[in-house]
Amino acid sequence: MKLLLAVAFVIALFFLSLSSAYNSNKSQKEKIFLPFKDKIEQGSIINTPPVCPRGQVKVGSGCRTLF
Repeated sequence: MKLLLAVAFVIALFFLSLSSAYNSNKSQKEKIFLPFKDKIEQGSIINTPPVCPRGQVKVGSGCRTLF
């Protein structure tokens, strides 16, 4: 009975070590770079206002002071 319990314990440890090794077998590129959508949050990109303040003109994607 003790032998059966010891064998079951060894098998459980073996599968546990396999599962932890499987999670750490990512390529070096996957470890460094995150997917784009996981890295960027909504609102993290700076947007220019649709209407520029008084005394400024919209040029391209930004507001510039009028001289």
